[in-house]
Amino acid sequence: MAVPLVAVALLAGSAISAYSKIQEGKAQAEALQTQALFKERQANELIRRSERNIDDLQRKARNFRSKQVGAYAHSGVSVDSGISLINLEQLHRDVAEEVGIRREETNYQAMAIRTGAKADIQLSEDVQESAKWSAFGTLLQGGAQAYGAGKK
Repeated sequence: MAVPLVAVALLAGSAISAYSKIQEGKAQAEALQTQALFKERQANELIRRSERNIDDLQRKARNFRSKQVGAYAHSGVSVDSGISLINLEQLHRDVAEEVGIRREETNYQAMAIRTGAKADIQLSEDVQESAKWSAFGTLLQGGAQAYGAGKK
């Protein structure tokens, strides 16, 4: 018995639709992978800029400390004891605390960005899996319709 033209058209249409769903899933997955890569780069750049800013803060603190020591010495004040030593030690503690706060904030922000990148990668994998199952369902549906058309 010859296969009716309608059945062939249904099978061909289902195959094209299934292929299209797989390609769409691949395209979405690639876009998500690219987005994840950009997020990873963003996190790295955030850390790099923060470290540069921290280096600048530490350099400014060293310069300020040197000026303070020079001013104390010019005034005949000893920097080995007393209030001058306390002030210099406090400056050191303040800078160290600020550096710690900045690093903690930067690391938290970078972690949040990287978590988003990981979510994009997982979503990319899920999109591809979903596209495969959708394509499979389309083929089954097309096959069932073609079978029904062939029986008529």
